[in-house]
Amino acid sequence: MPDTRDLQKFLSGRYVNSGELIEFLDAGEIKKTSFNRDEEEETEVLEMKVLYVPTGKEKLFTINSTNREILTDAWGPLTEKWEGKRAKILKIKQMVFGESKWVIHLEPIGGKSKPDLTTEEED
Repeated sequence: MPDTRDLQKFLSGRYVNSGELIEFLDAGEIKKTSFNRDEEEETEVLEMKVLYVPTGKEKLFTINSTNREILTDAWGPLTEKWEGKRAKILKIKQMVFGESKWVIHLEPIGGKSKPDLTTEEED
């Protein structure tokens, strides 16, 4: 039976459900994009290949700043160390450029879920 999610190149909050899993397949690459459709306002984003576990299909996923911080806190800043790791999807409604949209927030599986501030020594 066809699954319309298979037709989407990018993983999108519109086509996922909370609790589903993704697996990171590569270290990704930093690309320039224009979210405001204004060619002069380009932003650098991290784009990664992920396995969308429910369908078994490979998708592209643009890591927003919130997810980048969450994943960096859990697994470190070097994205090559994210390869093979999984995260759980939390689908939420959020304002994006003035429009209410479904977005993906990630919960890393394994690693720290937030930075441990109790182990840092004071200067």
